[in-house]
Amino acid sequence: MSGKLFNKKYAALLFILAFLFIYIGNIIHGVNRPLPHTNISYESELKPVYDPVFLSDITHQQMDEQILEQDIFEYIKQMIQEADDWIVFDMFLFNNIYQEEESFPALAEEMTAVLIQKKQSNPDMEITVITDPVNTMYGAFEPDYLAELQDEDIPVIISDLTTLRDSNPLFASYYKMFLRWDTLKWGNWLPNPLGSNGHDVNLHSYFGSLNGKANHRKVVVTENEGLITSGNPHNASAYHNNTAIAFKGELVWDLLLTEEAVANYSANRTLIPNSLSQTDEAHTDIYGQVLTESKIHKKALSMINEAEQGDTIWMGMLYLSESLICDALVEAAHRGVSVQIVLDQNIESFGNQKIGLPNKPVAYRLLQEANSNLQIRWYETEKEQYHPKLLFVDSTYNARILNGSANFTRRNLEDLNLETNLYLQSDADADIANDIREYFHRIWNNQDGQFTADYEEYKDEALWLRALYSIQKLTKLSTY
Repeated sequence: MSGKLFNKKYAALLFILAFLFIYIGNIIHGVNRPLPHTNISYESELKPVYDPVFLSDITHQQMDEQILEQDIFEYIKQMIQEADDWIVFDMFLFNNIYQEEESFPALAEEMTAVLIQKKQSNPDMEITVITDPVNTMYGAFEPDYLAELQDEDIPVIISDLTTLRDSNPLFASYYKMFLRWDTLKWGNWLPNPLGSNGHDVNLHSYFGSLNGKANHRKVVVTENEGLITSGNPHNASAYHNNTAIAFKGELVWDLLLTEEAVANYSANRTLIPNSLSQTDEAHTDIYGQVLTESKIHKKALSMINEAEQGDTIWMGMLYLSESLICDALVEAAHRGVSVQIVLDQNIESFGNQKIGLPNKPVAYRLLQEANSNLQIRWYETEKEQYHPKLLFVDSTYNARILNGSANFTRRNLEDLNLETNLYLQSDADADIANDIREYFHRIWNNQDGQFTADYEEYKDEALWLRALYSIQKLTKLSTY
């Protein structure tokens, strides 16, 4: 009898050890696996940039009335209409799903119609759409608008996330062992987490989303110019505040290389055209780089660390939590740099209420550790988000700009998500610098409207919230 009991205990121990060996092995491999293409985590050379244009979508209050100032997707429509040879349209959220009790502009449908109209007017034109599998809820259904694009001979590439590194490794390892099997895709019977007007989804949809992987890029490229933005052609995001920069020159080729990397490893497709349109290369004092993934992190840190006494660091951000960047902001304030940060309150996401993570605990920490040179204001929002990812270092003689898709979080900056940002450096009096400086001064000082509020107005310094944030950071069981 004792021998049988010993054998059962021995078998149980072997099972536990085998489970831990596979589970821990999956974790180690998942966070260290090679990136799927050589042009993922890309840093271009510093190159001349021509005709850069700063664009913004701003939602604010004026005399108890909601005011919408929207430029980004109008500019994108114009880019599409003016293209003659090819278009690459890579957008993270490209869908019309939201809570049925809400009402939003039909932004996804509008962009679909513009792309189809362009293809119909020029059938030989190469148009490629790249997007994230969240729009299909990880294969649960095919959205009508994506089917319409493919019916018009516009290929739609769903980014392959499986070969990206794991951002939630504790869950991802368990998922790979037990939850990724096709049996979980049988039957769509669960409500769509993106909104009640969406198709029902399956268990695999929910488990897939918990992996926390994404092609989070927001890029449009044509033979004429490139554009990198924080905005999505997503109905429920149509009122969000966002920023974008369009540009011309040889750097457009680098942007296309980063997009071809995703198309190549996801669908074995090549995007490289025969040539780009020639730019009227008059003299320019503006230079730039295309940066993706962890190279964005490297550039952001260098911009903050190189700021000197008398400079101003402006930041507009949806999510701020990356530890090295937070440390660098505190150190900059102690060097005599003016650090002025506009943050989203993190209280709303697609109709769902949130509790202020990560920005409320991070703001508290920054103000505790820095001096009075660091100031934070909250953007005033209702059902929209303050969604930019914009860093601007304003010096006496020059300006440095970083804008794009990447929130300043571990998930966005450490070769986990796919991200794209544009870096620019210019004279302090360049038009692009003046436009961004004016943008920040306007929302910081509430010029001609109510944009931002003092830190004290919406702070949440609760110990439990800070503790929850610390646990999530430690375990990596979060979206940041």
